[in-house]
Amino acid sequence: MKKGPLSKKEKNYISRNYTKKEPSEIAEKLDRSENVVNKYINKITEETPEPAAESPPEEEKKEPQVHDVSNMFARNRERGVTVMTEAAASASDDNKQARKGHQSPPRYHKHIHRIKD
Repeated sequence: MKKGPLSKKEKNYISRNYTKKEPSEIAEKLDRSENVVNKYINKITEETPEPAAESPPEEEKKEPQVHDVSNMFARNRERGVTVMTEAAASASDDNKQARKGHQSPPRYHKHIHRIKD
């Protein structure tokens, strides 16, 4: 019988099968004591949050909705070139409106070239 902490593979196996199989079957399959398997199953069930009955709708969000525009840039990985497309520029402008008052950190200012202000 194995001793020591459970490995990641063993934890994954227990996590996938603890609802389908008995702890004694899992312990036998993993060559572990049933006590160790039961402790891990109890730990799993305590960590999983129970679904709330009804959560109030989040009508007022304090953080503005900001979308990731990094996948809209045109890239040529061979030459190491990245160019902002029109779609990325408009999405970035929309994000700027949502984050009024937020500026990029000063360490980025020397790397940003503005064509028009």
